[in-house]
Amino acid sequence: MGRIMAVCVSEKRGTQKKNIQEAELIEDFGIAGDAHAGKWHRQVSLLSYEKIEAFKDRGAEVTDGAFGENLVVSGFDFKTIPVGTKFQCNDVILELTQIGKECHSHCEIYKKMGAHAAEKDGEKGVYFAVWAPNAKSVCLTGDFNGWDPEATPMERLEPLGIYEIFVPGMQEGDLYKYAVTGQEGKTVLKSDPYGFSAELRPGTASKVASIDGFKWADTRWLEALKTFQFKKEPMAIYELH
Repeated sequence: MGRIMAVCVSEKRGTQKKNIQEAELIEDFGIAGDAHAGKWHRQVSLLSYEKIEAFKDRGAEVTDGAFGENLVVSGFDFKTIPVGTKFQCNDVILELTQIGKECHSHCEIYKKMGAHAAEKDGEKGVYFAVWAPNAKSVCLTGDFNGWDPEATPMERLEPLGIYEIFVPGMQEGDLYKYAVTGQEGKTVLKSDPYGFSAELRPGTASKVASIDGFKWADTRWLEALKTFQFKKEPMAIYELH
């Protein structure tokens, strides 16, 4: 049995959703007044209330809607529920079509994860955060420490499995990667999944960067998604070995 804790919408794409307490759900469209509703496969997004509360317990300042979700629901761990599962609330039926989502950089999560200029105890530097719940340990490596994969261990935040660290003296333009050690003891270097910039090929390191003031030019494409019939359109499949 689940319980809806918050109902969130945003009237314009690119703006954070806000809790409006109640809303009208339109069949095969989504929530009335929400900019992300439309005739596509992700009309209403749900997020576990318990996941948000756990994030808050670690000191994160987030509000309902901060992660782009429409419904904050208590009592369900959505990653354990099969795609195709149907949920009913009064006369509304929702079908689970996707777990996880691709998020635009305006989503609140991009302000919490990745690399961000920060200041701690009066000293300027960069704050890093990466989600690696199955890792045994994660270290930050880059130009700043001579690419030593063990020199700069990150702190694990439970129960979310987020690793974080503040490195004084780092600045925009510095290259870095995460040295992720798995449970079997093998360490691999990974670029930042929330990175804003990267070095030019053939290099693969992430680069500390800020996108403040960047102007998006994908409005037409986002609007087209509202009426895109993905089940009736051709699909390209790329296979990588």
